[in-house]
Amino acid sequence: MVDKNRQCPDLLYYSYHYQGGATACSTNEFYVRDAKMFMLDVMFENNTGEALRLGKPSLWTNEALGDYTTFLPDFKYSIPTGDVSPGEKFMIKFKCDTGDVPDSHQFITIRPQLERGGWYHPLEKATPISKYNFQCDGGTLETSFRILKLVPGRIDV
Repeated sequence: MVDKNRQCPDLLYYSYHYQGGATACSTNEFYVRDAKMFMLDVMFENNTGEALRLGKPSLWTNEALGDYTTFLPDFKYSIPTGDVSPGEKFMIKFKCDTGDVPDSHQFITIRPQLERGGWYHPLEKATPISKYNFQCDGGTLETSFRILKLVPGRIDV
């Protein structure tokens, strides 16, 4: 159960596992709508061995991880222009007004996207996260990434 006072997440997990690897990253539980404004900066590293050209990333909310009943809020984003070289770190920034998110939604999930669509699998090997920063309605928390195993609908630490 989520802490009723938590209005901003403090962890980002690899999530939405498919064939042994993650396909997205999700926050820990918090009252998404109470955040009012959600901002997330994520630094990835390109370990694909190929130059990447990024497109619009995905962002959605839901009640439980692995639940495919999602809400797609409007959001703004910032991605690198041009190619991201192999071995290069790159930042994706998200900004989302959470006022329209359903009251019951407690997770935000993000997924980078290539310009032509899709992403690499598994995410945690192809483009691991090296750093992230959350900001919600004026409060800030910066942290380093912890690798945790996710089971749909449940968090195992």
